[in-house]
Amino acid sequence: MNRDHQEEEVKLTLMSEEGLHCLLKHLGKPSKVADQENEYFDTPDGDLLKERVMLRVRRQDGRVIVTAKSDAQIKVGGLTCREVEFDTTREVSDQWIQKGLENWDISPVSHALSFAPLEARLVSLGTSANRRHYFDYSGRGVLEVDRTLLPDGTIHAELELETSRMAEELVKLRKLLDDLGVEYTDQVIPKFQRFLTAREGQ
Repeated sequence: MNRDHQEEEVKLTLMSEEGLHCLLKHLGKPSKVADQENEYFDTPDGDLLKERVMLRVRRQDGRVIVTAKSDAQIKVGGLTCREVEFDTTREVSDQWIQKGLENWDISPVSHALSFAPLEARLVSLGTSANRRHYFDYSGRGVLEVDRTLLPDGTIHAELELETSRMAEELVKLRKLLDDLGVEYTDQVIPKFQRFLTAREGQ
């Protein structure tokens, strides 16, 4: 499966695991819980990072989603970006990573490499582990609650909602957290940036 679209997403960082547990308890039984392994890639010279491009291989439930994100605009309580994705099996993905991810002719890899010099190699920057809870959100999409274990052992918890009505939904999600007494911030630092900071701090 290929997908190339403009992602619009509300993102609120939860400031403590206590707040995370409080929110999960309030939301009730999730429609799905998934453990994800996120592996990030760049050229040896960091060409993608210089162009603010993220290339990620996400392993989940025997499937793999390769994603490139670019043109990110960080806003209060959310972000927008171009997101290019390819969905396949873990077996196929692992074979291509062994051969060299830059040799895999799929749309997210091609998109990411368009920001790098010709014949650039791609190397792994490392991984982070994430548990994602999915909740049906009153007919307005899927609410996602993440708990991410970063490379330095710190935990990042986040509430996310992909929506075309970011301003409207941000108000509602802020109210939800305020009513629950859950401390949060609407100053967005993307997971990839948190990963890089944690990696440097190891």
